[in-house]
Amino acid sequence: MFATYYIEVLILLALLAVSLFYIKVRFIIQFQLDKSRPTLEVEIIIFLKKLYKSVGTFSEVVSPVNLPLDYNRIGRLSLKYLIIEEIDWETIIGVNNAMHTAIFSGSLWAIKGSLISIISRVSHLKKVSINIKPDFNGNTQWSRLYCILKMRVVHIILIIAYYFILKVRGYLSGHARKAEPSH
Repeated sequence: MFATYYIEVLILLALLAVSLFYIKVRFIIQFQLDKSRPTLEVEIIIFLKKLYKSVGTFSEVVSPVNLPLDYNRIGRLSLKYLIIEEIDWETIIGVNNAMHTAIFSGSLWAIKGSLISIISRVSHLKKVSINIKPDFNGNTQWSRLYCILKMRVVHIILIIAYYFILKVRGYLSGHARKAEPSH
């Protein structure tokens, strides 16, 4: 009887120790606009193993995804527990006209600053590096986003459990019952 108790306690302690570990995911997104065709390169690395790599046009790499509004709950919960360890976003822009290049680079600074402030409001952001280099003499559009994301295993388990609760109740598929009058 005491042996099973000790085994259960050891299993719980092991689960607690595992739940305190983080899972790191590295994203590298690179976009380049050439005269022939725009290319997008997406690379996802988990535990130093390349999980996904795709190179092609934007429509080939990113397929449109239509998510119902109920996924916003899960997304907000995920962002609440997400730790963004590092964001390195570098852009080179040039449009053959110095005035237009200056306007575009200033606009990009405003857009990137707004996006970073929104991200830092909804999740934990540690290190940010934003760089925009205007190319006043050329026609260059290039951008690279390098990002390291971290989340605890226990939070991933909680988010998955919350997803299944919403799925079972029918909120995600639209089959949830509405309150009906009794008469």
